Amino acid sequence: MRWAVRPPLHKRFTKRSFVDKEADYVLAIKENQGHLYQDTVELFCHAQATQFCDFDRDYAKTIDKGYSRIEIRECRTISDPMGFPDLRNTAAWPDLQTLSTVDL
Repeated sequence: MRWAVRPPLHKRFTKRSFVDKEADYVLAIKENQGHLYQDTVELFCHAQATQFCDFDRDYAKTIDKGYSRIEIRECRTISDPMGFPDLRNTAAWPDLQTLSTVDL
């Protein structure tokens, strides 16, 4: 599986360029991305409130100890092969099927 991570803004590629190359891609969602960020936060809040019952989901947790500290990381993903129709403006995100949140 090939992964593409969003490059710095000064070397920005479009989502379409990743899709055209048939690459899997991971894009970070930030608060300045308006509806997408807000809708994603609300979707994860709803999923958590319902204990992810209505979602195809996955969960991973790592615990590392070193340098006199413990680091706990949790990753939750929810998937929708239909492309999350409840999110606004999903047409701008071709082939969107999975959303993730990582707690550090």
